[in-house]
Amino acid sequence: MNQPVEDGHDDATNSARIDGIVEQTRADVGQGHTDDFEATLRQRFADADMTVNDEEIRRIVAENRA
Repeated sequence: MNQPVEDGHDDATNSARIDGIVEQTRADVGQGHTDDFEATLRQRFADADMTVNDEEIRRIVAENRA
């Protein structure tokens, strides 16, 4: 899914970037595009060149468990 990068994209705080990736991943799981929330989340963080520690990822996964 390649889309143009909008002006100001680099102004987002790290927290806002994490929140956006979590929202996108949650939506994709809900729509059946992926069934592995954690693996998809980790891949998206890597694709965004973001380092998110394991503890934070476990917290996010626990908060988003259906």
